[in-house]
Amino acid sequence: MFTICCLSMSFSVMIFISLFFFFFFKQKTAYEIYQCDWSSDVCSSDLFVNYARLLLVANRKQEALDILHDAVNRGVATATIYAALGSIYFESGATTQAKTYLEKAAYMDKNDVKTWMSLAELCYRINDKECALNAYQHIQSLQPGIPQVLQRIAELNRTE
Repeated sequence: MFTICCLSMSFSVMIFISLFFFFFFKQKTAYEIYQCDWSSDVCSSDLFVNYARLLLVANRKQEALDILHDAVNRGVATATIYAALGSIYFESGATTQAKTYLEKAAYMDKNDVKTWMSLAELCYRINDKECALNAYQHIQSLQPGIPQVLQRIAELNRTE
């Protein structure tokens, strides 16, 4: 019991320190923090995504999803946030939601190979061949010669 309490306290302290340093180095005003005004922050989505990652490490998946959805509701909907939502849903097996968010992220940031790869793999696993082929071909246009991508493109072309 004592160990669990210590772990819980250390996690809380870790979050507090992370947030403290984030705000200190970003030099946000107290008013901006209180009002959740991220408009002056060039990396406004980082706070939400990093906090969600901390929650995932603590196996608090629903809270991580809530944080990211809150960011979208606040108007901080970036490719990074959509990609994080898609990844969490993908890992949870919620493929419909995962595809929705990964597509949003991929089309917002057309050069993010990691997001396109996640989308391609998801589409491949759910047998959405058209989506998978389009995503793999896009990856190929960004970074030619990735063996896994070439293999999947060839495989998907054979099955059409």
